Amino acid sequence: MRLHTKNIPNNIRLIHPLNYKKITNKAIDVDLNKKDSKEFIENLAYKMIKTCIFDGGIGLAAPQLGIPKKIIVIKEFVDPNTWGNYTDYFNVYINPKIILNKESNLWEFNESCLSVPGTNLPIKRYNEIIISYWFYDFVEDKFKFIEENINGYLARVLLHENDHLLGISILDRFNKQK
Repeated sequence: MRLHTKNIPNNIRLIHPLNYKKITNKAIDVDLNKKDSKEFIENLAYKMIKTCIFDGGIGLAAPQLGIPKKIIVIKEFVDPNTWGNYTDYFNVYINPKIILNKESNLWEFNESCLSVPGTNLPIKRYNEIIISYWFYDFVEDKFKFIEENINGYLARVLLHENDHLLGISILDRFNKQK
């Protein structure tokens, strides 16, 4: 699912991120076989995108809004190896599963988080991952399964947001790496 920021309806109520201490439970898969799953995901994705835009983020996981579902939205990178070069589109990752490429380099980068405003911490993450996820193809009007290799900053952002799906905050990750 790829959503342009201009398509966000004005009547969606902005949900502010929760305090990081409240984001402790693991998220659960979205049941894609339910009749209303497409509408649920689309409505939630728009709320998540609106939160990202309002708060200046580039990615968000549903648990950050108090919704324990495995959904991530991330601004589309023009080049995954160039920080800050994004389009006006957000990609929606449904039920993502990440496999770390532990043969790739661990690299440290200062990360911030909408759930912990004003925090900027050096976090080590792998440079390459394999991710599998579902997305909704509006042209074919169905969910599709994708598996792809991701590297660079996009891999970092996916790992950061996936931590939220696992109930791990940026502070938890930082403390674990100390």
